Amino acid sequence: MPQARNAGIAIGSAGLTFPEPPGYEAKWAPVFIEPIAGSGERLCIGIAAIGDDKQIEATSTLQEDTLDAVFGSHGKAFKKLTDTILQALETHLQAGGTLNNWTPPFEGVEIGTQRPAEAKDIAGILRQGLRRSACLSAWLLDPAAEDKSPEAKDEQEDRLPTQVRELVIKQHPELSGFFNKELRITPKARANQIYFIGRRLAANLDKLIPTGQSLTGCVNRAKVKMLGLNTLKHIEDDMYYRELSRFEMLLLRPSDSDALYTARQIDALHSALLELSKIADCLNVRLHHNTDPNQLAERLIEMEKAA
Repeated sequence: MPQARNAGIAIGSAGLTFPEPPGYEAKWAPVFIEPIAGSGERLCIGIAAIGDDKQIEATSTLQEDTLDAVFGSHGKAFKKLTDTILQALETHLQAGGTLNNWTPPFEGVEIGTQRPAEAKDIAGILRQGLRRSACLSAWLLDPAAEDKSPEAKDEQEDRLPTQVRELVIKQHPELSGFFNKELRITPKARANQIYFIGRRLAANLDKLIPTGQSLTGCVNRAKVKMLGLNTLKHIEDDMYYRELSRFEMLLLRPSDSDALYTARQIDALHSALLELSKIADCLNVRLHHNTDPNQLAERLIEMEKAA
């Protein structure tokens, strides 16, 4: 009689080995809002996850550039509203509340169906929720989408320079004339753009997006911008530049727990930061990175105003 087989796989005496299960168990639920009262339309604004280990997190599914494209001038206000909602939910859960007994701070907000899930950690749970519930953010999680975001498009849609500049000028209007400077080593040389040249500080600004080709482009731009800062140190025939004492490369990066990115992408981000840090040391440029544009603006002010 022929030997029995299971699903086409021969089972020998050595047995079969299977990968370890994810191990981390949690439940997650989408958070919806009705943008127009009474319309019946629902938009997923966040994912809330509660781990069996009592770890709790509520993360936004919305990006500022996406909201600007959808809501125009009202994008910032809508993002602030949704962040307030998610913060209220997270506070409720951390205080011992449940998804079932939460009272939203605004009308038109509701919790969707709760689902059990397994992953490596709570960030993996949140990513599952994003993929299954949030069309406005799901493309960020699609590995195939990484190669569909040309570097040129990324630069055109980058609002970070304007955002940081506005934050700085709001606190110190006298610094408005120090932004977006052109530097030429010789009269016929190509102009080198420097984001900020103040009385003490010269700084360039960019961001690191850990998705495939976008990360490579970000790293290359940061290298060029750090080289531009280093060039300022060698212009000895201009008294203005000789007064500069601080040279910084400011980078906006996502947090390690950002559910929009996989663990592999965050590892790639760390490798990029290590590479840029070593280059910064060679060029005598200080590298400063943060997850919040407000903190980058504060850093710029601090370094320019420091005695």
